[in-house]
Amino acid sequence: MRSMQFEPKLVILDFDGTLVEFPRDFLFEQALRIVRHLEHPAVERSLLEECFADFDFFRFVSHTNAPGFIELFWQHFDWAGYPQCALLEGAAEFCSFLRTAGVPMALATARIGTEAVLLDSLEYTGLSAHFHCLAGRCGEHQDWQDKVPQIRHVCERVGVSPADAMIVGDIPADIISARAAGVGYSVAVLSGGIRRAVLERTQPDLIVEGVHELLGFFQAKRP
Repeated sequence: MRSMQFEPKLVILDFDGTLVEFPRDFLFEQALRIVRHLEHPAVERSLLEECFADFDFFRFVSHTNAPGFIELFWQHFDWAGYPQCALLEGAAEFCSFLRTAGVPMALATARIGTEAVLLDSLEYTGLSAHFHCLAGRCGEHQDWQDKVPQIRHVCERVGVSPADAMIVGDIPADIISARAAGVGYSVAVLSGGIRRAVLERTQPDLIVEGVHELLGFFQAKRP
């Protein structure tokens, strides 16, 4: 196994696709429903899957329908029906290990909500007690890719410089936001369904299959 020299004073974790399964089936079903509702030309599910894996989901939108389509898409999205997804392999063990090792953890998610709302949505996973703080998004969903505010917020709350923090996420935006915020080490996980080549282009410090593999790196460093 490759070694990981970085010693984080804070581990910042994404949620969907990193700690729990990303609800791709739900997203694709929503997309097909909204496409019909907005009278967009029919789209094959296989195309949606390709666009998702390339982190270019709205590539399927025809040029004639592009103006305003994405905004309308999120307006018609069934947020109330967003499912509770199962924990990914190793998620509970990873969080438990870090807590025992005395490494603070924070959650930085693209979900909209206050810390109380996020804690409530996280409760079913059994992970809530592991986190020092949680940060979600404010504002419209069109801005969901920018996590710099969440990253800076959790670092300030924990009292750790971003340069001493590690971020773990499943999409290019996690890595890009981490770099913009000055985070010292970034880990991309493949568990969210984004192609490795797409994540590689953002130049994370490490790419792993999921937090179960990242756990092995931390365990290897333990005396």
